[in-house]
Amino acid sequence: MSTETLIHKLKKHSIKDIPRLFKANYDHYIRHDLPYYLYDKIPFGYAPAPRSINIKITNRCNLNCVMCGQTATRHQKWQQEELSADDWIHFLRSAAHFNPYISFWGGEPLMFDGIIDIFREIHRLGLQTGIITNGLLLEKYAPDLASFDNLHIGISLDGPPEIHDEVRCRKGTFQKMEDGLNAVNHFRKKYGKQPKQLSVIFSTITPKNQYHFPELIDTARRFNPEEMCISYLTFVTNELIAGTNRITEEQLNTRFDSLEGFKADITQYDIPHIEKLTEMIRSNEFNVPFKLHFNPVLNPDEVKRYYFDMRFTMGRKTCFRPWFIAELLPNGQLNFCPDFPDYRFGDIRTTPFLKIWNGTEARAFRKLLKKFKLLPMCVRCCGLLTHQPRSVLRH
Repeated sequence: MSTETLIHKLKKHSIKDIPRLFKANYDHYIRHDLPYYLYDKIPFGYAPAPRSINIKITNRCNLNCVMCGQTATRHQKWQQEELSADDWIHFLRSAAHFNPYISFWGGEPLMFDGIIDIFREIHRLGLQTGIITNGLLLEKYAPDLASFDNLHIGISLDGPPEIHDEVRCRKGTFQKMEDGLNAVNHFRKKYGKQPKQLSVIFSTITPKNQYHFPELIDTARRFNPEEMCISYLTFVTNELIAGTNRITEEQLNTRFDSLEGFKADITQYDIPHIEKLTEMIRSNEFNVPFKLHFNPVLNPDEVKRYYFDMRFTMGRKTCFRPWFIAELLPNGQLNFCPDFPDYRFGDIRTTPFLKIWNGTEARAFRKLLKKFKLLPMCVRCCGLLTHQPRSVLRH
């Protein structure tokens, strides 16, 4: 079935017919045949079952990193509510039939009691899964983590050991992370398995590490990841916050208070130096044996615009994440913006997930994006920048 035929067939039906069609054959066609950047052509704000589900399983964390914006709202009571491991296992069993990729983050996901039981169930269900961790608890859980062939591990790395510890605001964090990764591979060898290659290293440019990226990349070599992603900062300005809330208070009856935690002093960044770093990586001067890239992909002459020109959206015309990625919060509610969970709804303990996914609140948000394309808060969001290649959106 061609893309044009599929969209035409969907538009022929009324809003009452869409849920029935998604339960029939169209969900399969859309998920497998329709490019994600055409998802917003589906009428009435509906979406196929998500390709990925990102579970922010806890807001608790054992670090206080300098660039983390989550600390602004972590004290709120609802942010401290957590489902049990049994709740998550029940949810995963109900979602396995549409085969989503399951990713865990936080906070620090390894602080969640029962996380290993959840991984065991995901392995039994035959789903692929991943975890983004600061690595401090890898050694503790290494015997179990090493046994899961379907588990992809991503870590955060902010520089050579002393710089990493400074950004993480705790001495010894680098060594603890390295010991944990070594422990996982020790048990892999003990179990007769191939060493587990680290899936990805995430690094964010901050004022504390901006002059240390050559050493950071050399440090990454010792971990031999499949890829390393260097991110420009996720941030907002007072103007972006005000512009967002003007729209969302009127359209969604929601105020995005979480944005306050992502304000940053951009004047601390050495733009000419970051431009030079960008060119070095683009020209492969570091000659690393793994994929090394920026998020977003910028030309050196675009770096200054990224930090200071909020009209510059790097070719992104809209955000498609709410059509193919679900974000679940520690309390079992659904939201669409990974770092900005103010608009949240549903409860996977009491309502079937796909009913929430295509419920009134979810469709209202998708229709809002179809109307406004990008909200002001979107323009420097890592979610927008990660999943939408400029080469696709420029056509």
